[in-house]
Amino acid sequence: MIYKATLSSRLLSTTRDGQRDEFRHEAQAMVAVHDDGSWSLRYHDEENGGQTAISGNSAWTTIQREGHVRSRMRFVHKELLPALYITPMGEFDMSTMTHHCQFSIDANSGHLTLHYDLLLSGELAAQNQLEIKWIVKS
Repeated sequence: MIYKATLSSRLLSTTRDGQRDEFRHEAQAMVAVHDDGSWSLRYHDEENGGQTAISGNSAWTTIQREGHVRSRMRFVHKELLPALYITPMGEFDMSTMTHHCQFSIDANSGHLTLHYDLLLSGELAAQNQLEIKWIVKS
């Protein structure tokens, strides 16, 4: 089934030198929950001038952004994976190392948590904690 939902996200990012930033985002999204337990959501990302799509199942989660910045990150628990990250200034050599990935979905809501390291050219750039929640509109 496909549902309209209200999405909220929170990203807490800690850089190598200990600086912390917190980013919050709210959007209207379309959520699809499939019989096999997989799910996907998509929303318009005004800040990036495009769309963001997030999908997952019990084995992996993917975040893909299209707009001024194009990125594709895949998260698999305890795996280091390459990531696509292209900005107007060029492409960056990025990868992710996932330490925690958990989601729960029911007929009315969803909750995703990801804890991962973001690496630039093989060096730790930030430790991120991402939380995404959505509530289906009635």
